[in-house]
Amino acid sequence: IIISNIVSIDLDYPPIDTDFDFEELLMFISLIIFTTIGALYVFYIYRITQLKKEIERIRI
Repeated sequence: IIISNIVSIDLDYPPIDTDFDFEELLMFISLIIFTTIGALYVFYIYRITQLKKEIERIRI
């Protein structure tokens, strides 16, 4: 209960330290971008392996 109260207070009155918020936001955005790129990369590799298997199957 105490934690939720603190969080609600923080949301109602955001801290004045804007640099910290900006850095946090930047880190969050970069994290999202990196995870998206990583997921796409894994999916790309998976698709290539699937296509290679299909090509081998067609050849035989």
